[in-house]
Amino acid sequence: MLDSKLSFGPHISHLVIRCFLQLRWIKSCVQAQSMDVRKAVVNSFVISRVDYCNSLLAGVPRYQLDRLQSVLNTAARLIVGEKKHDPWNPV
Repeated sequence: MLDSKLSFGPHISHLVIRCFLQLRWIKSCVQAQSMDVRKAVVNSFVISRVDYCNSLLAGVPRYQLDRLQSVLNTAARLIVGEKKHDPWNPV
């Protein structure tokens, strides 16, 4: 998805929405599974989306990258089983 200024804003917005939807679905399906299973599922469905052609995002504004970082932070919390409002520990 490209816009006239090549800012990748629409692409990042779409990516963030899709990743959070996938994370919600994954959370409902694999909550009782082991960490290894959660890691494999999150890597397959979410991390692969974020990593695909991420070198094109060089030079985008910091706030856009922060949105992608929030997806990765949420994915890490899901893998280790932390709740949303637990104090954040680097995982």
